[in-house]
Amino acid sequence: MYLFSRILQFIAMIDCCVALIWGMYNPAAYGKQLIFLFTAVLLFYSGRVIQNRFLPDSPKISVKQKE
Repeated sequence: MYLFSRILQFIAMIDCCVALIWGMYNPAAYGKQLIFLFTAVLLFYSGRVIQNRFLPDSPKISVKQKE
């Protein structure tokens, strides 16, 4: 499951790159960029949910910095 969650996160990064490239070549296509970015958010979030739910030993997202 860990590998699957990491693959989802990697695909999300590729999706963000596609949205960036799409925006450079066609700046007027805001709707398509938003669709790409929305799917990237869903992919990345689903990867984190899989890591946190099925792999309790994996590090969770923390907003506090370690001192």
